Amino acid sequence: MSNEILTYFVNLGPCQPLPSDLKYNKFPTKNYGSGNIRSFHESHYFQRLPDGNLTKRTWLSYSPLLDRVFCMSCRLFGLVKAKKSFLSSKGTCDYKNIAKTIHHHECLPEHIQSEISRGLYFTRTRIDITLLKSANHQVAENREILKVIIDALLFTARQNIALREHDESNTSMNKGNFLELLKLLSKHHGPLNSHLQKIEGKIEERLVALVTSPDSTGKGMYEVFCNITEKYNINWKRDLCAQAYDGAASIQGQYSGLKTLIQNENPNALYVWCSAHLLNLLIVDTCDCFTKTKWRHLKCFSTTRWTSHDRVITVVYEKYAALLQSLNAIASAEDSDRESSSTAKSLLMRLSSFEFIIAMNLVKTIFAITTPVSNYLQSKSIDFIEAINLIDVAKNRLIDLRDDDKCQNLINEAKSFAKDQNLTERNFKEVRLRKKKIMPGELSRDEISSTAQDVFRSDVYFKVLDVIINSIESRFKDSREIMKDLCLLSPERLLSYSKKNSKKLPEDAFDQLAKWIHIYIYIH
Repeated sequence: MSNEILTYFVNLGPCQPLPSDLKYNKFPTKNYGSGNIRSFHESHYFQRLPDGNLTKRTWLSYSPLLDRVFCMSCRLFGLVKAKKSFLSSKGTCDYKNIAKTIHHHECLPEHIQSEISRGLYFTRTRIDITLLKSANHQVAENREILKVIIDALLFTARQNIALREHDESNTSMNKGNFLELLKLLSKHHGPLNSHLQKIEGKIEERLVALVTSPDSTGKGMYEVFCNITEKYNINWKRDLCAQAYDGAASIQGQYSGLKTLIQNENPNALYVWCSAHLLNLLIVDTCDCFTKTKWRHLKCFSTTRWTSHDRVITVVYEKYAALLQSLNAIASAEDSDRESSSTAKSLLMRLSSFEFIIAMNLVKTIFAITTPVSNYLQSKSIDFIEAINLIDVAKNRLIDLRDDDKCQNLINEAKSFAKDQNLTERNFKEVRLRKKKIMPGELSRDEISSTAQDVFRSDVYFKVLDVIINSIESRFKDSREIMKDLCLLSPERLLSYSKKNSKKLPEDAFDQLAKWIHIYIYIH
C-alpha cells in the first residue's frame, strides 16, 4: 500500500471496540458444545506485566464484522513470514484458546520485529541512517587519533630517539618517549585521551611462549608444555584451572592426548572445546560424511579454513556463469599445459552437474543459519547466555528445514538455477527399475526403486540435517549448564544480585562449577 494509506491506518490505531459499541451491547458468542459458550472479551486488549500492572496491546485488533482477532502490526509492518502468520492473514475466532494464542503470537520473533518497525515508523527514525552516522563518526575519530600517533612517530624518528622504555607498566614513572609523548598530546586532544583511557589497565591475557614442538604427539607436546612452565616457574599442577584446544586427536585423545596427560596430574584442569571452532567443525564433519554434498569440489577453490567457506559458497553461487566461462577458457586454451587443461575439464564437468547445484544450494542454506552463530562464538565480546540462545535458535531453524515442503523448495530452486544458467543437466538422473530375485515360496513382484529425488531426500537432505542437529545437541549439552554459571560471575550480573536490589541468586547457582572445580561455594 502507499505511504499515505499506511499513515492513515496507523493514525486510526487498532480496532478495539467495547461491548457498548456493538449491537446488543455484547460480543458475538460461539457454542463449543456441552453448554460451553465463549466470546471475545475486552480484557484481551491489555497485557498483565510481571509487576502486576497492565499495558495496552496496541497491535491487537478485533473485527466486529468477521468476529475475529488480528495482529495489526504484522499485517501492516511485518516481513514476509510475519504477514503469513495466522493472526496476520486469517485471524482467529477460537475464543476457547484465545489467551494462549495471543501470548504465543506476541512472543514470536517476527511479531517483535513488526512491533519495532511500527515504533520506528511512528518516530520516523531511520535506523540505517543512525547506524551509518555512528559508524562515520567512529571512522572520523579513529582517523584523528591515527594522525596524532603518526606525528608522534615521525617526531621520534627525526629526533633519532628510542620509542620504548624498559618498564612500560602502569606503575612506571617513565614509560618511554613514545608513550610519554602521546600522554602529553592527549591533554590537548580529546579523542586521543579517550582512546588511551580505554587501553590502559590490568592485563588479562599474555602470551607466555611460542615454541615449535619437534614431536606432534600428545606426549611430545606435553613435554614442551612442562618445559615452558618449569622455565617460567608456573605451578600448573596447582593453579591451572582450564584448558581449551581444537579437536585434534593428539590434543584431546582420551588416553594419550595432551589434555588427558595434564588432567592425570591436575584433575581440576577442566578441558573444553574451543567454542570458536566447535560449531564450525561439526558442520564440516557432518557434510564430509556425505559424498553427494561434493565438498571436495568446493575446496578446490579455497585453501582457507572452513570459517571462510560461507564466503566461498556465496562467490561460487553469484559468479557461477563467470566461473564456468573461465574453466572453459582454461580447458580449451592452446597455451594451457596438460595438467591445467585436464583439471579445468574435470571441474567444469562436476560444477555443471545438477548434483553439484543442489548440493551447493543445501550448503548455502545451512551456512546461512550457522555462519552468524559461528561468527558470534568467535567474537571478543561474547556473552554465554546469548551464545546459548543463538545456538538454540539455529538448531530450531535447522529442525524447520526438515519439512518436506522446505526440501521441495530447495529442489525447485536448484532446478530454476540450472535453467537460468542454461545447463544441460537440470534434474535428477532417472533410476532404472530393478526386479528382485524370487526366493522359493515368495510371490513374484517387482521391486519399485526410489527415484533419484527420493534418494536425495532420504540419504542426503534429511540425514545431513539430522546429524547436524544431533551434533549440536550433544556437543553443546555439557557446556550449557557450565556457561549459565559462568555468566553469573560477570561484574554486571553480580551487582544485579546485590542487597540493594534484593534480587536472589537461583538455588542451583554455581552447582555445575562446584562439580567440575572441587571447591565449596556459599551463596549469601
